[in-house]
Amino acid sequence: MLASRKRVKLPFSVSNELNRVAVVPNPYRINEDYTFESGGYEGRQKSWNEDKRVLKFIHLPPKCTIRIYTMTGEIVSTIYHEDTAQGEQDWNLKSDSNRSIASGVYVFTVESDYGKQIGKFVVIR
Repeated sequence: MLASRKRVKLPFSVSNELNRVAVVPNPYRINEDYTFESGGYEGRQKSWNEDKRVLKFIHLPPKCTIRIYTMTGEIVSTIYHEDTAQGEQDWNLKSDSNRSIASGVYVFTVESDYGKQIGKFVVIR
């Protein structure tokens, strides 16, 4: 019976409105299991490793720039999203210099033709 099972990915919808973007999971807890077997999206347990950590920005506009900052205003990462079919973007919880981020509260901005949204998310290590 398991051989006939197939995983189906239903992407989050694209948003044409300002202030619809969200981050999931929020908070992102390092001690939680976000693998397929536990209902998550970080891959299979048997092949999972630290490099497979993923936080998702959902309900994104078709074209936007996501910037992630520390609470002191330092830029951590910049992500360019362009997809008219899927309103989601994965982020590997690493800085632009490929370093794992620390626990804390982070601020994100999403800039698009619809305007600029500001939000927060938490990472707990």
